[in-house]
Amino acid sequence: MKWRAGLTVEAALVLPIFLYAIVSFLSLFFFLQLQVEVQSRLTEISQKLLRFGAVHGYLKENFPETSEGLLEELGFSWAVGAVSDALYLSLCMEEEMEEEPLLRYVKGGAEGFRFEGSSIYAKDGEIDIVVSYEFQTPGGLFSFQGMPVVQRVHSRAFRGDGKAAQGAEQEAEETLVYVTQHGEVYHCSEYCRYLKATVRRVRYDNLHQERNASGGIYYSCRYCKDEQISEYVFVTPYGTSYHTSASCHSLRKKLETISLEEAKERGLRKCSGCAKEE
Repeated sequence: MKWRAGLTVEAALVLPIFLYAIVSFLSLFFFLQLQVEVQSRLTEISQKLLRFGAVHGYLKENFPETSEGLLEELGFSWAVGAVSDALYLSLCMEEEMEEEPLLRYVKGGAEGFRFEGSSIYAKDGEIDIVVSYEFQTPGGLFSFQGMPVVQRVHSRAFRGDGKAAQGAEQEAEETLVYVTQHGEVYHCSEYCRYLKATVRRVRYDNLHQERNASGGIYYSCRYCKDEQISEYVFVTPYGTSYHTSASCHSLRKKLETISLEEAKERGLRKCSGCAKEE
């Protein structure tokens, strides 16, 4: 009887360890599978941005007056130039990972992906996507929570909007910069982070609690009010409207393209963000 009791005690001790080993092995398998899937989706987003950069550069150079409409017809979103890079990439990732079963292993689901430190069309048209999230195994006695993961995709976009200079003097004359209506600086890139609106994504159900910088409530945007409202809408600190789409035209700052020489004649100085990227 004693040896049977000993076996029972040993089994009671070994079984949890055995189960833990199996769960750990399965967790490693799902962890690797999730990383592969996330990397694949990041690559898809990067390729989409590469295509956007090339098409945008060509259309803007050859069809400057109609380039915006043509891009929309081709299915490219202007949100890439309207909102912060982190927010735009979050929206892209949610779309890419929609109904993906592996999301159950990401803490917070699709909203658990964070893109701080990413940049789109920054220096020399580079696309640098950095995503961080936490891996988890949901539920159960041996669940694993909060393992930090960081993945990255780096590429360089072909913008197609520059011509070869015929000399230093000609290059200076043909250099174009971007200015806002009442701005005091000029920007070397229309994708400068200081040109992007400070857009927040809020739940539509909580919109009645939101207030802008003046303490006012948000009304529906006259441009995108007819679009179907999803779980989230978009607002800005100094705006009076909420937007159903991050690519709404009213979120974009109106830019004027002028020569560098003209910008200097106006007394404009270079944007500090653009200066840092040189």
